[in-house]
Amino acid sequence: MARQSKKRAYEDARTQSEAAALCVADIVKVVAFDEVKMTVDVQPLTHYPDEDTFQTKPQVLAVPVSMVYGGGWVFRPIYKPGDIGVVLYLDRDSDAVIAGGAEADPNTERLHSGDDAIFLGGVRTGTNQITGLPSGTLCMATVDGSVYLSMTKTGIDIKGNVTITGDLTTQGGIVNLN
Repeated sequence: MARQSKKRAYEDARTQSEAAALCVADIVKVVAFDEVKMTVDVQPLTHYPDEDTFQTKPQVLAVPVSMVYGGGWVFRPIYKPGDIGVVLYLDRDSDAVIAGGAEADPNTERLHSGDDAIFLGGVRTGTNQITGLPSGTLCMATVDGSVYLSMTKTGIDIKGNVTITGDLTTQGGIVNLN
C-alpha cells in the first residue's frame, strides 16, 4: 500500500512538472508596438515558480497582433506601452503558416513556444475605467468618451471632429440639431 502511495505521489509530481512546463497563455503588458508589422514586444505579468521563489518571465518579442482582418476589411488596433492583453501560445511552430497564409508543415518541432505566440489585446484591468460612451451600442472610442463612433440597429452617432476625404453622398435631408 505504501509503495502504491509513493508511486501515485511520483506520478502526481511528474504530471505537475509537465503542466508547469507547458505554455498556453499569459497576461502581458505591451513594451513596444510596431504599427507597420503589426507586432508587439510584451512582458508577461505572471511570475513562474522556481524552487522556493517566483521569477519574472522573459519578454516575448515580435508577437503578431490578432485583429479583425478578412474579406478585404481590417479593424486595426493601436497599442502603446503599458497596455494589457493576452498572449496565446500556439500548439506548434506557426512560422510557415503566418508567412505564407496557407496550410503548411511546421518548420520545427516547437510546442507551445513564445516563438509561436499571438497577441490578443485589450484587457481592462484594475481601476482603469471606460467612460462617456452611449449605453448599449457598439463603439469605437477613446477611453474617456471624448471621441467615438457608435452604432446601433437604427443608426450611427459620431462624437468629435470629422474629416471626409473623397465624395460625400447623402440620401434624405441634412438636419441641424443646433
